Amino acid sequence: MSDPEFADGLIIKEGKVEFIHCTISINKDQFIEWLSTKDDQWINIDVKTSRAGKIYGQVNSWKPVTDGMTGGSDFKKAIDEQKANKDTGLTPSDALEKIKKDIDNIKPKKDDFADDEIPF
Repeated sequence: MSDPEFADGLIIKEGKVEFIHCTISINKDQFIEWLSTKDDQWINIDVKTSRAGKIYGQVNSWKPVTDGMTGGSDFKKAIDEQKANKDTGLTPSDALEKIKKDIDNIKPKKDDFADDEIPF
């Protein structure tokens, strides 16, 4: 996980009346300078509340997956599973049934001797 990023020149305060969620103050020079360092057309800022109760804005750096092979390990694992299911032609429910049958086949077989034949 990358370090949190905050927009320079952006201050968020709690609204003073019930119908104002928050007040956003922008220092134009600082904010424009910060924006000029960004290549993206859109920059998302999440408004959050700290553990101490202070409202702040944090840059949301999430990027959509464009090539199907990037992203977190859980996402990559899901993509790999989908590809495996596609390759086998199985639906997820059919794949689950196949796994259950495979598990049943690896259960230990019953012994060929009775318990009273054990010498201890």
